Amino acid sequence: MVKNFIYLIALNTVIAGLGGLKVFGFAFHGWSWIISLFISLFLFFGGKGRAHTLIYIWFPWIVWVLIKTDFSDLLSIQRCLLLLTPIIVFFATIKSHYIKIRHIKNAYLMVFGGSWLVCLIYSLCVVLQVSINKKYGGAGQAMTFELIAIAALGYIRINKIVGFLGFITSLIYCVIFDARIEVLAIILISSVAFPGFAKRRKIILFILGFFLAGAIFYSSPVQREIFWKGEGTICDLFSFNPKIVKSSGRLTNWPVYFQGIKNIWIGEGCGSSMDYGLKTFRSKKWSHPHNEFIRVIFEFGIIGFILLILPFSYIFSKLTVINKKKGIERKSKELEWVGFVSRYGLLSLFLISLTDNVLLYGAFFGNLLFVTIGANFILGNCPPWEKVSKPSQVY
Repeated sequence: MVKNFIYLIALNTVIAGLGGLKVFGFAFHGWSWIISLFISLFLFFGGKGRAHTLIYIWFPWIVWVLIKTDFSDLLSIQRCLLLLTPIIVFFATIKSHYIKIRHIKNAYLMVFGGSWLVCLIYSLCVVLQVSINKKYGGAGQAMTFELIAIAALGYIRINKIVGFLGFITSLIYCVIFDARIEVLAIILISSVAFPGFAKRRKIILFILGFFLAGAIFYSSPVQREIFWKGEGTICDLFSFNPKIVKSSGRLTNWPVYFQGIKNIWIGEGCGSSMDYGLKTFRSKKWSHPHNEFIRVIFEFGIIGFILLILPFSYIFSKLTVINKKKGIERKSKELEWVGFVSRYGLLSLFLISLTDNVLLYGAFFGNLLFVTIGANFILGNCPPWEKVSKPSQVY
């Protein structure tokens, strides 16, 4: 059941790429989210396996989200379920002890091939001038390709050709769709985590990459893309001045969202940032602040922000411990790959949260990442509630 569940999450990730195209009045990315949510709930409450202790790590955040949800408002309920879906996917995954590495590999292969198939379909729509292209969820799918790029980067140790192919093509997709933060995240992660190099070579690679990035930054096309005047310096970039730096309105509108927070400690309630954005900016584009940290603080306050960061920090530290274990079960490069995707996937989540509301895009990114993290706990031969001693139980 868990094996099929992993494939279902992969399929739903591909379906989410179809974007806002509606079936029975509901968008494809909406169907993807609903299917993942209900199957996860069914597997968690009805499936076999022992309940996990990590539920207690997430319990304060879950309770706080429920407290801040207005259950008389359908939008608030929807936002609540969107936030909790990746966590429920994670719970459903780690309830079983019997996940094989090939399930995860096949799932990512399915996402990679399926996502490019979606791109091909919409490319044909552009050529044929079919209006369906206007519904394309390319921006959200850039998050999917960022996670694929990380998975491909880690896979280079297993198969260099396949790894490089997946990495380069995923990076190209993000560049084509002008997904700046995704491209930046891929570059940053690859500069510190590129496999197959000793630490000294990584330092050299990082230095070379630094100078290459500088050359690219000062090239005319990039300068015109970043600065209103068509030219600028690093200091201009980090001034975060909306009159100097192009930011699609983010640098201008972020302070406005902070001004709308009446109680910085407890927030304004689940979904309140959408109401505020629509009333203030009168645009669907700004129905959320395009910054996950601002949105969480707006809706759940500093208390909610802390309650969210704590379980993320614990899981990241736990993954680090699991993937540094020595022994027979740690000799598998494929198992190391699962750990690589889990850790750097979490890191990329925080990076793209700077300019996107990534927790609301669980169908594109969060569900696939959390099913991988759940599998990592199992395949790492160290579930959070007990130690499995027999490698045969893992493989």
